[in-house]
Amino acid sequence: MKSLNFPARFIELAGEVNSHMPDFVVQKTVLALNQRKKAVNGSRILLLGVAYKANVSDTRESPALDVMHLLLGLGADVGFHDPHVKTVEIEGHRFSGKPYSPALLKSMDAVIVTTAHDTFNPTEILQNAPLVIDTRNITVGSQASNLVRL
Repeated sequence: MKSLNFPARFIELAGEVNSHMPDFVVQKTVLALNQRKKAVNGSRILLLGVAYKANVSDTRESPALDVMHLLLGLGADVGFHDPHVKTVEIEGHRFSGKPYSPALLKSMDAVIVTTAHDTFNPTEILQNAPLVIDTRNITVGSQASNLVRL
């Protein structure tokens, strides 16, 4: 298999799949909103976590920023909460994180879990958000009508 360059091709394919995940997340979000008779344009969407990985503040190459950018392009009113990140910049616009509360979750049309920070309480998120798109499987074992998993 080495003579066929299999390991390098496998890594290349994995990278290609990962690079398309933000588009896939946005598609799932659009479909879930449509099923609830809501358009993404004008919908209030909260991203939970914008850091590259759990429990850090590094946003470099974070797919959450790509998700945010795509949703903004579709006309969504997008915000974020991340206990480790205070602000992010997308296309020259600075966005400040929103303070977390159950009331914040309730005020959204959709909440997308994009980073699995330890401080996120899946039960509380499911109880308060009208729609949860879980991209990090923090709701494993949960059954809820407002939950969409990838």
